[in-house]
Amino acid sequence: QMAPTKQAKVMKEFQKESAQMDMT
Repeated sequence: QMAPTKQAKVMKEFQKESAQMDMT
């Protein structure tokens, strides 16, 4: 089971990557 903090970090990184892809 993933730790909530780690999962939140992964989601934040994923959203960051998605935002960069939308910008380009």
